Amino acid sequence: MWIVAGAVTLSLVLACVERKPEMLSKKDSPVTADLLAMVKEHDLMAGDNRTSSEVLAANCLRYRQQVYQYLAQSLLFEPSDLYRAALLLHTTDTATCRENFLLAYYLGMEAAKKGHAEARYLSACSLDKYLSASGLRQKYGTQFSRDRFGRYYILPFDTTTSDADRAAWDVPGLDSLLKVIEVRNRQSQPQSKVK
Repeated sequence: MWIVAGAVTLSLVLACVERKPEMLSKKDSPVTADLLAMVKEHDLMAGDNRTSSEVLAANCLRYRQQVYQYLAQSLLFEPSDLYRAALLLHTTDTATCRENFLLAYYLGMEAAKKGHAEARYLSACSLDKYLSASGLRQKYGTQFSRDRFGRYYILPFDTTTSDADRAAWDVPGLDSLLKVIEVRNRQSQPQSKVK
């Protein structure tokens, strides 16, 4: 099922990001500045514990709508613009629309193909988010969750994915991912007071 959704999404993305001769140059386009401002605004709000979840959700919806508009107008073709658009789609709440993760995956892949190094990890992470949100095994193992006791664990993943496959997308090896979980679990445990 996700293959059909993926094929349709990929063809739409490729049609939208194809650079056309009538496109504005990067310096003449407001897209780069707008995307950068949206990413900065999101980072500030997400890092501020005073921001309510409703305000954050409303702004994320606004960001997604702007990215959709840029895609519809074929304004996303620069690697950094594709990366920032993918980043904004990647911040979608899982319950809202998991297809945004798939779109973020394809935009990230396009950015990586055009030389944006950070887009490789974002693309892998977005694919994992999409697969996990769809009830499927993730490919790379980037998505964690917490059990009823508050302990972190890696969501089910494809065991045939090798560390070489992960490295190609800048994802740490499985041992490193397990160590991250181990550290998170140690940090989240209440510290007993020694007398």
